[in-house]
Amino acid sequence: MIPLRQCTLHGYALLELLVVLTITAIVATVGLPALNRTIEDAKTRADTRLLYMAFSSAHAHAIVHQRYTTICPLDEQSQCSNDWLRKILVFEDLNDNRQHDADERILQSVKAVEDPMVSRSYSRRAVTFSPIGDAWGFNGTLRYCFEHDYTFAASLIVYGSGRVRYGLDKDKNGIAEDSQGREISCTN
Repeated sequence: MIPLRQCTLHGYALLELLVVLTITAIVATVGLPALNRTIEDAKTRADTRLLYMAFSSAHAHAIVHQRYTTICPLDEQSQCSNDWLRKILVFEDLNDNRQHDADERILQSVKAVEDPMVSRSYSRRAVTFSPIGDAWGFNGTLRYCFEHDYTFAASLIVYGSGRVRYGLDKDKNGIAEDSQGREISCTN
């Protein structure tokens, strides 16, 4: 049997509980926006990495297999469109018509964007890499924007030579620049 004097209950005073809750509220107020910003930045990086890999694999496939290879977003009729928020398809473009025909092999697809805070745009409805890997006439900058409490903008730059690279964020403000060094605009 335990003596009565050793059997005491330990609790917290109301003042101690209020101090802990106040500190928790302050940390949450300061920390949550930073956490949201980190999550949005990670989402932007992951999505643009996926797009970069699709463009790069299209480029590599064209060279290795000596075939025209096209990457484009698809409309409701499964034809190439200008809406880069839609599902993006990479395919062998045997007749170089920048349309996916039934006899052309699909190499990769990137799912459509479902997040209303994300925008993707490119000045062309398709990019075709020739059997030697160039993309003359299809060069440009694919803009990717994530707009919420913070705006993150990333870019992929496609050169006529076929080279694909990420746009740089030289001033480290979360908004990448295009091939001319201008910040990507997310207002269009």
